[in-house]
Amino acid sequence: MTALALFLALLMQPPAASTSVAVSYGDKAVQLTTDALATMPQSHATVKAHNVEGTYEGPLLRDVVASVNAPHGDELRGPGLRLVVAVDAADGYRAVFSLAEIDPAFRDRQIVLAIRKNSQPLDASEGPFRLIVVDESRPARWVRQVTAIKVLDTGR
Repeated sequence: MTALALFLALLMQPPAASTSVAVSYGDKAVQLTTDALATMPQSHATVKAHNVEGTYEGPLLRDVVASVNAPHGDELRGPGLRLVVAVDAADGYRAVFSLAEIDPAFRDRQIVLAIRKNSQPLDASEGPFRLIVVDESRPARWVRQVTAIKVLDTGR
């Protein structure tokens, strides 16, 4: 292959999937890489719903939003109950949870930001990050190709 042909082939390749997810709350924002997410406590969720099946692994969503100092536990009252967590996907899809909904002081539920499926990195159709909501029968909020997680105040 000539250098020109190789150059043109590289130009025509689709852009690589982002290997980090943007997490924000107020003026605090971080980019969490797959490696950074792997250092957080990991949860495993074996699920089967519609065409989603497998064992997913990654940190809990509550631990991810803790990285931007979102209120939790006893801090989560009054105006804090207006806060929501918006999870955005590469295709523009968005799912929303109340911040209290993911806090173990209110409800102990397993919402995983998966970085692996069946011990392998997620494939391009799902990843590099996928949200899995274990106790929901319908996977409408199981966001694939997650790009951003934002803690937002609905009172503003």
